[in-house]
Amino acid sequence: MDNKNRLPGVEEYIPEAIKTIKAEFINWEAGISRTYSGYIASFGASMIQSGLIPTLAFFSSQSSKDDQASPDRTKIVKLIWKLLKTKMEIEIRKISLLEYVLSLDNLAEREQIEEQIKRIAIALKLALRTFKLTGGGIDEV
Repeated sequence: MDNKNRLPGVEEYIPEAIKTIKAEFINWEAGISRTYSGYIASFGASMIQSGLIPTLAFFSSQSSKDDQASPDRTKIVKLIWKLLKTKMEIEIRKISLLEYVLSLDNLAEREQIEEQIKRIAIALKLALRTFKLTGGGIDEV
């Protein structure tokens, strides 16, 4: 297969994932909450168990008012969406990843995006390992 038509693999997302994490977490040098590592791990498990759309729906919603002390899980979807738009050259800017996936009528295209989201989730998990992780709590963002 021609290299320019090849979909990005996990390793191709890692350098951009590191840059995206640094941009999203302003105080990344002080450490990133270990909770985000758990979020990205559970994102992948949820995709396998529940499917893409239920997983995106859950991770796209804010935590309940009772759970305000927890880091914001929506950051995981924001990171994935930024990487997907960059690597797949998606021009849509004003909708969420969930809205974008729901708008895909072509099953083959949706499956291609789902595969890329899996690769991005793995790349983010690996990229997070290069940062200092701190105990729970909210990171300054």
